[in-house]
Amino acid sequence: FCLSRGLGDVYKRQGLIRKGINETLDELDDYSWPRFQFYSAHNEDPVDDHSMSGKKRPRVDVLIECSGSRPRKRYRLEAKRCARKKYKSKYNIDWYAQGISAFLTGLYAKDSPEGGLLGLMQSDDAKYWKKALSTKLKNDVSLSCQSSLSDVDPMPDLPDITVSAHQRSDGTAIALYHVFLDCNP
Repeated sequence: FCLSRGLGDVYKRQGLIRKGINETLDELDDYSWPRFQFYSAHNEDPVDDHSMSGKKRPRVDVLIECSGSRPRKRYRLEAKRCARKKYKSKYNIDWYAQGISAFLTGLYAKDSPEGGLLGLMQSDDAKYWKKALSTKLKNDVSLSCQSSLSDVDPMPDLPDITVSAHQRSDGTAIALYHVFLDCNP
């Protein structure tokens, strides 16, 4: 899907991601349509199983939901800005790793065996961020990575998909898919 070059505020970014996913689903070819016809994307999925309520609840950035099954399948994506050279280096690989931690602690996708992170690149390229992520996963024991970062068969619109396997703090396993999207000006 297509993402605007200017990211602006968080709500605009999430809206563009959701819009892009839904536009892609609307344009599926006849081969893919039966498999994905019941899927849709939504902004900010609130986490209901923590002590907070209302607007203070934590929210994962994007929810992809399938209404064609019971229980409904839900796939949660956390978007993280990747801008090492801007913003006084706030949005470096450590910032990205905070998104991983939210999945490992059960804050996001506690009921799912997989989740995803979208790296919104505003500096460098996917090769740089994949290398930085691989190093972080090898060296940071708090991320409980169980295997090396590995490439996933690329899709034409998303050529830089990787996956990492982790153990959550409750002992369950989770696979995290990583997609780095070019948002450079």
